[in-house]
Amino acid sequence: MERDDYKKLCLEVGTEIQGLSGVNDENLRLIEDKLKVQLLLRNGVLTVSGPSSAVEKAGLAISNLATLVREGKTLSPRDIKMV
Repeated sequence: MERDDYKKLCLEVGTEIQGLSGVNDENLRLIEDKLKVQLLLRNGVLTVSGPSSAVEKAGLAISNLATLVREGKTLSPRDIKMV
């Protein structure tokens, strides 16, 4: 059985968090469902927890999505589903 792990990602307060979260945190819920992790966003820090391999995959995906947001892209649920 795989052990649980966690990773903390610092996000820019404002546009980056809003863009990554989506409307009513829809994007975060999609990431949780798709990658089988739990996400907790507090004070600009997104904590990803779950099985080690899922946490690593989610951390990379979230970093890539955050880069897109910083570049001005508006994320859609479709973008999240393609992760």
